[in-house]
Amino acid sequence: MKNEWRELKTIDDFREIKSFNEGFVVITDNATRNKVHKPSCVYVKEDNFIKKVVMNHNFSGCYYWIGDVEADGWNAAHCGKCW
Repeated sequence: MKNEWRELKTIDDFREIKSFNEGFVVITDNATRNKVHKPSCVYVKEDNFIKKVVMNHNFSGCYYWIGDVEADGWNAAHCGKCW
């Protein structure tokens, strides 16, 4: 599980990750710094996912589930709210 990751592409993917509440969510953003969150974070919201991924087709960024917050290559800061 430590080096596992997957892109969240559908609302079902997002809801599954939220319900399991394991691992971490990386939200990439072209305008701001990428952030890593705990799935329970108040900033990991379904309506934000729908806007960024479903409606805007990942134009400004993507959502990923990662098994290990220390995994290399994500260039993401820890969220100030859930850490």
